[in-house]
Amino acid sequence: MLFLGSAAALPSHFLPGIKPGELFSVIAYESARISESSDVKIEGMEPSSDCFEAFRNRAPRRIRQRELLRLPILACALAAIAATAGAREGFLQPVQAAPAAASSVAGSSSSSLPGIAYKFVAGKCAVYKLHYESNAHADFRVLFQNQKTQAPAEPSSLVYTIVAELNGQWVTTIVDADANRVRTVYVLRGGTARLIVNDQNQAAQAEAILANFSRGVVVEQQPDGKITAIYMNPAADKTSISFALSVFGEMEFLLPGNAGTSVWQSREEDPTGAYSVRYQILGTASPEDRSGQTPAQTVAIRKTRLHYNLELSESTLPGQKPMQKQVIPSGSLEARFDPASGDLISLSGTGTQETIIEEKNVAHAVTTVHLSRVAETAAPQQELTELRHVAGYLVDSGSRLTLYTKPSQQEMQQNIQRTQLGHETLDSLLQQLNAVETSGTKSDQTQLYLNFKALVYLHPESCARLESLVASADAQGPTFTILVRALGSIGNPQAQAALVAAIKARPGDLVAVSNLIPTLAETPNPSEDAEAVIRQLSSNSADDNISATALLALGTMANGLQMKSPVRSSRIINDLLRQTSIDEPERRMHDLIEGLGNTQSPIAMPALTTFTKNPAPQLRAAALDALRSMPSRGVDALLLNGLGDADGTPRLEAAYALSFRKMTPESIAAQKKALLADDNEKVRAILLSNIWQARQQFPEARTLVQNAADHDSSEYVSKMANGLLLEGQ
Repeated sequence: MLFLGSAAALPSHFLPGIKPGELFSVIAYESARISESSDVKIEGMEPSSDCFEAFRNRAPRRIRQRELLRLPILACALAAIAATAGAREGFLQPVQAAPAAASSVAGSSSSSLPGIAYKFVAGKCAVYKLHYESNAHADFRVLFQNQKTQAPAEPSSLVYTIVAELNGQWVTTIVDADANRVRTVYVLRGGTARLIVNDQNQAAQAEAILANFSRGVVVEQQPDGKITAIYMNPAADKTSISFALSVFGEMEFLLPGNAGTSVWQSREEDPTGAYSVRYQILGTASPEDRSGQTPAQTVAIRKTRLHYNLELSESTLPGQKPMQKQVIPSGSLEARFDPASGDLISLSGTGTQETIIEEKNVAHAVTTVHLSRVAETAAPQQELTELRHVAGYLVDSGSRLTLYTKPSQQEMQQNIQRTQLGHETLDSLLQQLNAVETSGTKSDQTQLYLNFKALVYLHPESCARLESLVASADAQGPTFTILVRALGSIGNPQAQAALVAAIKARPGDLVAVSNLIPTLAETPNPSEDAEAVIRQLSSNSADDNISATALLALGTMANGLQMKSPVRSSRIINDLLRQTSIDEPERRMHDLIEGLGNTQSPIAMPALTTFTKNPAPQLRAAALDALRSMPSRGVDALLLNGLGDADGTPRLEAAYALSFRKMTPESIAAQKKALLADDNEKVRAILLSNIWQARQQFPEARTLVQNAADHDSSEYVSKMANGLLLEGQ
């Protein structure tokens, strides 16, 4: 099967800016950049001058899917050779037999089925004729459709088409076999390959794949057919390695060993990840199915991929939200197996895969495989000895490969950023940036931002030149916006130093600093210098808006440091708490409370709880708003109690904060009561929205919204209720 999204490699002329070794980080790259660009909104983005709102609406931190979908270019299918022993306990799971699907073979009841197990003999050699073809297409432009940025027009790096074909004879020789491990040498003879990427014929890469397979590949398996390791020529290129993993991922074919089992399940892996599989015996071959190479009786077995089990991981870069991703397989492979000899006779089928991101289909692949045994013999002793030497050399000198290896965050980011940057340099990007700045048009600047982001990641020394531009650029122009976002997205020490220097160069520039401060605070590992400059602004700025932004940023910074540097995090939190205990002006106290809320730390809970009872309505409102993302127990009770505040402002903040909390029966009952009793139309509108969001869990929500649409005295609330009902339709 050809999967869209791998770490395989093709030459740089496949697609503009892609170096050898990095082409197939495509979906990993696209997923990461799409998730961050949903927040970037570079086109027409105006830096905020509202310091408070820059942090007030910061959502809780989240993780993103680690399993970024991988893209092996080719994948052929060949049934795996395995051992005589049965399935490893707990791995293969027999299930209740299901009726045999329609097939050209005769049905057979489970009670009459023979034991289905491989029979390995050192020296056994089999030759298979292989035909493989695959067509894959990916188009990520649909992920931009609901954003302010426009999907780039073709030609675009967001669109990929790959066509692959492989033919030849697989010569397989078992060189070692015991009760625990089997080693088989695979050699491709008389092979031809065709590889076309975006209408460009990749003849040289196809030849490299054939050359590496003709030199031999060693596959280690367990007795049930599970592949545990693959060894190749140590000089094999990344494309050939990725191709081999795809090939043998398709080859994995597990057998149960025991008699009478007609349906079983397993968990297997390929370069995409782990997936669940269902095997079913369809029956035995009828006489008219026999041919010159077919035994008197064979068993037909169908292998069907059920679903992939993709995992989540935490991103090392800010601005990357978790995205819902699915790889949906369909189709099946049908094998013919000889129980008497324990050999695979043939394998054929067509499979498809759909890659879905954020409920949008971004990739489709169709793969067809035909494999049939044409000869079987015992290898001559001299040839077997030579193959054992080859296997020993590959095992000792080559890397041990597994079908699925979790890439490290660093490896993934390097591949993503190298793929993005391509052949661009600092000078070429600065020329493009100058052209955008002087044109005066609000063109799509997302690609330029992503290129600068990749530059900062791969070439941190470039930050020194970017620093001077950020320090002097118009705070509402594209140069400032693009470079600040790029530096903050990477947040390495050099990028942070550039942001710190820019703040020091223009400390009284409200528009510039109100964007530089939050960007610096949300870097993944804020430096001591970053903390120091924000602390200074929080205490010494002559502009109350800048001071407020800095206090909120300190809370954000403390939250980000809780795991990486708990001592620094606690120091910031305790300093904010200390300031709330002294006599400060109400506005500054308001900002300190919001800063404590941004820490999301239980340490801040006692102070925030006290402030919910403060005589000043604005401070009660700030405390209720600050509770929105607090993980502590008792938060919901405080917010629900805030719905009964005598002043409308605290009630409004309590209702809004509840929109961030999980709806419970107690919560919906209290919000329903407040909805029917509150005389503030804005409070009612927020409560209505909260209740509507829980309509799947609480069906009465629809009735409440309909009632508001029909009978609420406020035109504002009525229109909002009608809008929610329309959304539901």
